[in-house]
Amino acid sequence: SLWESKPVVTLFSDGVDLLVDGYVVFRRGTSSHADPCDVVAKLLQDDVDGSVEETLGHGVCTHWSGSEANRALDVLGNLIGGTNTERLEMMLDQDLFSNANKESSLPFYVDDVAIIVCPLV
Repeated sequence: SLWESKPVVTLFSDGVDLLVDGYVVFRRGTSSHADPCDVVAKLLQDDVDGSVEETLGHGVCTHWSGSEANRALDVLGNLIGGTNTERLEMMLDQDLFSNANKESSLPFYVDDVAIIVCPLV
């Protein structure tokens, strides 16, 4: 019965922890206190639990990568902004990572993020 549930092995770096926590990314100074393993596992489901949107603070799209069907990209896309285009733009804004931002007491910081999703079937 395990194989019928289409199991996957998922590995991710500590950058995912920081995105889920949100303390230095989107909710400066406020932690979500969510378990990154739980959030990633829920993002891998076809029907994502609504609590993930509440934890991340933005909507999610179960097939974020579209027809490419890249599960790691689906998870990453939802972690960095999901359906919130303003957050996605923030993640691509080099000025936020420049010296000008270092004047802030809580700089916008994103650690290295790596996600590997390996289906076992």
